[in-house]
Amino acid sequence: MLFLVFLLLFATLVDVTQVDVSANKLRAAGAASLRDMLKVNTTLKELNLSNNEIGMYNNMDRTG
Repeated sequence: MLFLVFLLLFATLVDVTQVDVSANKLRAAGAASLRDMLKVNTTLKELNLSNNEIGMYNNMDRTG
């Protein structure tokens, strides 16, 4: 939830050029929210998504 609030605020910051959301345990829903934010913010030049869980398990149980 907090991440979604961040994205809503971020979308309104027109001068932001770099964002680091590495190691935040982002998954598909977070990535989709980020995608939607990027449709609005056109100034971003660098985005670090490393060490997240986007597509990592492909809807599988993490233990399997």
